[in-house]
Amino acid sequence: EANGFIACYPDGINNAWNANMNITVSTADDQGFLEQLALYFQQNFNTDPTRQYLVGFSNGGFMSHKMACESDMCFAAIASVSGNMSDTTYNQCAPSYQPALLHIHGTNDLVVPYNGGSQTGVSVDQTMNKWQSFLSCDPNPSTTAMPNNSLTDLSSPTLFTYQNCSSALKLIKITGGGHQWPGINTLVGGAGI
Repeated sequence: EANGFIACYPDGINNAWNANMNITVSTADDQGFLEQLALYFQQNFNTDPTRQYLVGFSNGGFMSHKMACESDMCFAAIASVSGNMSDTTYNQCAPSYQPALLHIHGTNDLVVPYNGGSQTGVSVDQTMNKWQSFLSCDPNPSTTAMPNNSLTDLSSPTLFTYQNCSSALKLIKITGGGHQWPGINTLVGGAGI
């Protein structure tokens, strides 16, 4: 209340989202569910429909990309951690709005490979190129080394910031990072665990 925002942590059925994955993990109408959830907050808590945000890890990251690509609702920004675009979402992506976007991904992710795969979809670079085109950014992002606060996780982050976009577009590439939230203090992060 002090900062004027509401955080909501929805779960998909059986801890899975129907995010147009290349392999079926759910057949639920999760897009409809999330849209109804957003409407519930607008109608019952007077939230601003132009200041809604999505963040997800893994399958939740895929769902965030799907919502930004396919929903008629405005999501001002999304963040995806160790998630990406499926082939279907990539091919059908036609955003109604131009969300700001942050994508965080490890290069050693064995669950959702950085370079894409038959079960997960396109590469991270293809996803970023798609958003770069939609957001009319300059093609070559600036590169900034980020602080590496955990030397034991065998990984290091680099920030790629796209310039002159209609909305902010950033990628944090975790060289050596696995399928995990960044910053977890573990020796096996680079193993994709």
